[in-house]
Amino acid sequence: MKKESLILLAVTFCLLIPMLTPMAKVAGQPPIDTSTLWKGKGAWSLLDADPGVAFAPADEELLFNTMQGLIAWNGELDWEYVPVLATNVPTLQQTTITVVSTSVVGLDPTGSRWIRGITSYICVGWVDELPSGFGTNDAMYLTDGIAWRTWTVDAISGTSTITLSLWRGWYVFNIRTNPTINFFDGTGAVVDMFDVDDVKYSMDWYEVTDLTGGPVQSANSYDEALFDDTSGHVYWSTPVAGGSPNPMDLAHLIDNAFEVNGNSFTINVGTHISDYDFKQILCNTWGCISSKTFNIAHGCWNGNLYDTAKYGGTSPPTIPPGGSTICPPNLPNCPDWYVDWADCPKISDPVNRPLSPLIYCGTGPYHVQVVDAVNLRVIMRRNPGFWMGWPAVLPNGVLANGSIDTVEIDYISVAATRTAMFTAGGLDVCASPTFGVVPWGIKDIKITTGTDFWCWYWVKGWYYNAKHPGTYYYTMWKADDCWFDISGPTQAVSDGVVNMRDIAYLVVHFWGQPPVPGLPVDPKWVGVYGANGCVDPYGDRKSDTMDIAGAMQHFNHKNNTQTP
Repeated sequence: MKKESLILLAVTFCLLIPMLTPMAKVAGQPPIDTSTLWKGKGAWSLLDADPGVAFAPADEELLFNTMQGLIAWNGELDWEYVPVLATNVPTLQQTTITVVSTSVVGLDPTGSRWIRGITSYICVGWVDELPSGFGTNDAMYLTDGIAWRTWTVDAISGTSTITLSLWRGWYVFNIRTNPTINFFDGTGAVVDMFDVDDVKYSMDWYEVTDLTGGPVQSANSYDEALFDDTSGHVYWSTPVAGGSPNPMDLAHLIDNAFEVNGNSFTINVGTHISDYDFKQILCNTWGCISSKTFNIAHGCWNGNLYDTAKYGGTSPPTIPPGGSTICPPNLPNCPDWYVDWADCPKISDPVNRPLSPLIYCGTGPYHVQVVDAVNLRVIMRRNPGFWMGWPAVLPNGVLANGSIDTVEIDYISVAATRTAMFTAGGLDVCASPTFGVVPWGIKDIKITTGTDFWCWYWVKGWYYNAKHPGTYYYTMWKADDCWFDISGPTQAVSDGVVNMRDIAYLVVHFWGQPPVPGLPVDPKWVGVYGANGCVDPYGDRKSDTMDIAGAMQHFNHKNNTQTP
C-alpha cells in the first residue's frame, strides 16, 4: 500500500523500530493501495528457513507468517497463550519418586543402580548443576530398560547407602485433527497434511541437529528444559568407562522426551524450568512444526533415531562432508543420525538456507513466494488455503480484519535511503537505525514544536506485526497521551507532563511484579497498561529501570489531543 503523502509507521516486536525525526505537521489521509505492503529493512543477510536453527529477527518474520506451533502468544499479551496446532494449552503435570543406591562410586553416579520397589534403574549419565559433585539440583538420566528419563535431584541423603528424591514433569498436548490442516510450499501448493507425526518429527529433528549456539541449546530452551544441558551433543561423544554415556542413550532420551499416544503428544521435562519459560520456548520460531514428508523428501534425516544400517553402529574413521561437526571417529554405540546430522552446519541443512522459496513449508497464513538475493527482496503472499480461514473481502478490496494480500520486504542497507523512500511514500514500514522499543514494539515519534515535546503514537489501523501473523491494520496519526505521564500532584493521576512526580511514582513501585496465578498479588503492581497509574509504562511486564529510564528519556514531554 504505497502512499503519496502520508507517513505510515508500523513496527514489528522483533526488529522494526521507527524513525526519530522532527516533524511539525502531519498530512491528511490519502487513498491507499490495499493489496501490498512495502517494507524497508536493513542490510541483506543469509536467511535461515529451518525453525530449529533460525535465531534472527529477519528469520522470525518469515517463519512466524508461514509456519505455526502447538500454541502461540495471545496477540500482544505474550504472557498468555492460545492453542494453535494443538487444541489445548496444557498445564504442567509432575511426579516425585524415591530411589536408593549402594553402588555410587565417589561423586560420579554414572553406571550406578537405583532401586524403587521392584523397579531397578541404571544411571547412564548426569549433569553437575553447581558444579560441586553429585548432589541436589543435579540432573540424572535413568533407564529401567523400557524408558529413558531425565530427573532432577530434589533431595539427597546418606553416605554408603544413598537415598534420592527425584522430580520430573510433562505436558500433554491434544493435536488438532479438525479441520484438515495442510502444509504449503512457496508456490502455494499443498505438499502434506498435518498430523501428530509431524509434531514428533519436528521436535526430534531440532534435537537431532542441535546446532551449537542455536536456539535449541540456548539457556531456557529445549536442551535445558529436557536434559538440564546446554552443551549439546558434545557430552555424548566422549564415552566414560563402562561405555556410558553414548549417543544411543541420547537417542533414547530424545525419543522418550517426545512421546505420541494416538493424537496426544507428550513433552517430558526433566528440570524445574518455569511454566512461563517453557511455553515461551514453544511460542518462538523453534516451536514451529515442520512437515515430516517434506523434510525427508528434501534430504533431511529419515526420522529413525535408532537406525545403524548405514554405519553399523560405529562412526566411520572419517565423517562425511557436511555431516556432524562433533562426532569423533570410531565412536561406538552410534546411530547413523549422530554421524550425519549432529551439530549439522546451517549450510548443510537441506531445508535451511533458502536458495529457493520452496524451502519455506508450513501451515501458516502466508507463503514465501520470492527470495531474491540479487535484488535483495523477499515477497510473501497470502495463503488462500489457510486452515483458520480469512474474512470476506470488503467492497474497497480490504479484508474485513485488515489483512492484506502481499508483503514485499526490501533490504536497504543505507538508513538515509530507507528514510527517504519512507517519507516519499515508497515504503509503508521502515526500519529505523535508532533502537529503543517501547511497549509491544510500538515506538513513539518525538515531535518538536518550539520548546515543547509531544509524544505521538499510532492508533488502530494498518499495523504490521510480524510476531503475530496476519495482523495488519490501517494506521493514522494522532496526538495522544505520553506513555510515561502516569502520575501528578495526586498519585496515579496524570498532570499532563512527564516530570519528577512520574519518576518518583516509579521509584516507589520499583520492582513491582505482575500477577501470577496461584501466588499472592504484589501490592506494588497497580494500574492498567496505557493508563494513569500504570507502574509498567515500558510494557515488559515488570516495573524496573527500563520504566524509569523511559520516563527520563521523555522528561518534559507533554500530553495533547490536538495536532500541534
